[in-house]
Amino acid sequence: MKKKIQKIVFIFVWFITASASATPSFSVYDLMVELAERPIGIETLEPHFSWKIYAQERNFKQSAYRICVADSPVKLENGDPNVWDSGKVLSDNSIFNPFKGKKLCSSTTYYWKVKVWNDKGEESVWSRANTFTTGLLNESDWGTSSWISMEADQLKIKGIHYQNKDALPASKTGMYKMPQFRKEFQVKKNIQKAFIYISGVGHFDLFLNGSKVGDHFLDAGWTLYDKEVFYVSFDVTDLLQKEDNVLGVMLGNGFYNMPQERYFKLLVSYGSPKLKLILKITYNDGTSQEIVSDNSWKVTESPITYSSIYGGEDYDATKQKQGWMQVGYDDENWENALEANYHPKMISQQIEPLKVKEEIPVVRCYKNSKGNWIYDFGQNFSGIVRLHVSGRRFQKLSLVPAELLNKNIAVR
Repeated sequence: MKKKIQKIVFIFVWFITASASATPSFSVYDLMVELAERPIGIETLEPHFSWKIYAQERNFKQSAYRICVADSPVKLENGDPNVWDSGKVLSDNSIFNPFKGKKLCSSTTYYWKVKVWNDKGEESVWSRANTFTTGLLNESDWGTSSWISMEADQLKIKGIHYQNKDALPASKTGMYKMPQFRKEFQVKKNIQKAFIYISGVGHFDLFLNGSKVGDHFLDAGWTLYDKEVFYVSFDVTDLLQKEDNVLGVMLGNGFYNMPQERYFKLLVSYGSPKLKLILKITYNDGTSQEIVSDNSWKVTESPITYSSIYGGEDYDATKQKQGWMQVGYDDENWENALEANYHPKMISQQIEPLKVKEEIPVVRCYKNSKGNWIYDFGQNFSGIVRLHVSGRRFQKLSLVPAELLNKNIAVR
């Protein structure tokens, strides 16, 4: 009887071991295209694929991979990689593997997955599907969109250092008003995909139906603005409403335009702040719609009354236009935007955007002998300040950043 039991146990253990060995002990995760997880705005026609491998065994070595790309998740799931099937590629490389499939189309989302083999010839299961979305690959993809502004360009200057006072213009340059734009439009069908491609020089904040789009800060990045300008891509599929919608954009100067006032190390002005935008909507029935920046947009001066990359910012809360980012706002007294004569090369911004990474609390708060309030954060940092205040209408409040403290003053 004991011998029979031992035999049964042995067979059972062998069966479990054999079953476990049939399942690969490695898998693929963290799929990336051009070093981004789900990039939007890819402009290269040969994007590069990377991934990581989880393996239980030591000294794992990839011996081959297979990448499949399709233009719909259904096709990819059903084994129809209609854009590219790399086949089994003998390679231990898991980073920057180039795309070799069909020519990619503009403003299109592609779906991809990958599997790998180890040096014993065993293969993993397919990874989870991931995506990448192309940008505007051709100048014609911008459609009829134009650069728009609130004011015409005045004197343009580039690269005059403050120390060279003899080279400074006699009359102040770069003294433009900061604009805010709005555009109402309608969506009457069920949306499949919707992407906004936008550039605002020097910097922009984009709003859709009253909410800021994305979590970027100080978009777009700095360039030689007379030669090329970055545009930024956003997926707004889930932000659009059935029927009425409204786009809002606020602009600041950045390094595109430095007002010749207050404080500056370098004086540069490429012209008045400008905006270019195209919203591409694809509907479930295969039709499409484009909303573009043109002279039908409405514009007025924003509450930002002064904007300088060196000299700071002034904000006049009495000039706020309540509800201007909402549908139905009365913009009859706003002006029509001007179409600007500005034609730089448009390049998709693929660098990692600036974002708010951390909120730093105030360590000390006290009033010094001069009657000024000091807010001590306990460290130097690059950031912005959030301050809740109450006061009388037209009352002014000044915030002055500093790096050092002594008994009574903050030293800049």
